[in-house]
Amino acid sequence: MATIKPYAGNSLVRLIEMVNHDNPDKVIVLGVDFSIGPPLVFSGTNDRNSKALLSPLPGTRWKAPQDVFYKRLSIDVLSRLPDGFIEDVPAQPLPFSIHGILPKINAALGIDLTKEEVVDATFTALQETYPLVINETGSYAWRDSAYRFKMAELVDEIDLAIAIAQPVLNGLEYVQP
Repeated sequence: MATIKPYAGNSLVRLIEMVNHDNPDKVIVLGVDFSIGPPLVFSGTNDRNSKALLSPLPGTRWKAPQDVFYKRLSIDVLSRLPDGFIEDVPAQPLPFSIHGILPKINAALGIDLTKEEVVDATFTALQETYPLVINETGSYAWRDSAYRFKMAELVDEIDLAIAIAQPVLNGLEYVQP
């Protein structure tokens, strides 16, 4: 059975879905009806901590820009998920960079971060955990925060010649039944 991934999905797509869900009478499409500005920090009511400016595109029926106010989460919310929701990131040889292994991080953590959403860092030493730091100006879903992920142990590579002691084989022959 597949693991539930409650935070999966592109953050911008999730935001637009939220806008349309809360305004079902006037569904709008990014790139067709409007463009969107970067996410900004906002202090507001009901835990809303972010805003983004939606600007109508020329030729649409919409006239004026509109701010949307919403709540971005801290990426460390992943640490509160039950056992089994988060996996160790597959082992990587050193050095490695966050951007270089981002698809593996996303798969292990059940998220869909883009390179614009995370701060790149290169690691040259083995650590118990590694930081995944959010670039707040690049993420519509996550605020400035960090999550420390575990990486599976790197298994020493074994030369296949140990298993294949006789590499010179006879050819395949058809045997009549």
